[in-house]
Amino acid sequence: MWNGSAIGAQYHELADIAQAVQALVPASWSDVGLEWLVKAGEGGDWQSRWDPSPLAVSGPARLGELVAEGEQLGVRVVPYVVVRGRADWLTAELSQVAACARVAERVVLNLEPGASYFNGMPTVTWVNGYFDLLGLGSEKLELCAIPRTLAASYLGGPPVMQSWLAHASRASWECYDAAAADLSPDRALQLVDQWGAPPGPQYRIPVVQRSRIGAWCDSPLAGGGMEVWHLDGD
Repeated sequence: MWNGSAIGAQYHELADIAQAVQALVPASWSDVGLEWLVKAGEGGDWQSRWDPSPLAVSGPARLGELVAEGEQLGVRVVPYVVVRGRADWLTAELSQVAACARVAERVVLNLEPGASYFNGMPTVTWVNGYFDLLGLGSEKLELCAIPRTLAASYLGGPPVMQSWLAHASRASWECYDAAAADLSPDRALQLVDQWGAPPGPQYRIPVVQRSRIGAWCDSPLAGGGMEVWHLDGD
């Protein structure tokens, strides 16, 4: 369960989040592992700079508190960082990603097209250099991207997407199937097939809209798991 870029004011404690996530899962699914993916920040700035929620991540110490509390509540807390790649923010961004991985043992790199998102170079050389500077093994890294032709083209096309995947141990794909025909998980993941797989097992977890849970939860595409965007709204 992603929380988006801001945490709703009705969630005062992590227990409130845990209860909301658990409410989405049928009682019979006792063996399902629940995760809360929370935005840690971007460009080296922590999310509490923009989000006044008491649950907003303000740094490694606060993230560590949330991770520990989540273990007690039965929900794994996983931070995600928006990949900006701006030259003047790069050192701080990489430090932030490394800190998240160190504290939570896993960090999601949210890779999206657009000037307010990815500002790096859409080349294999740039991507490989990014991970060389980061200096983390793939086992702690997950890539989240939008498998849509337009988005993939902005980010450099199949060779560059393959390079991103080569440095991650798992991937999830924002499908939003009700938004456009080519974002339907079955069509979107056909594009993913062209990109190849990460070095470890590939957990191709489609991210779908809340109202579409029933459309995909019993399909083979959800066999590796499914993420719902997000706790509030569709």
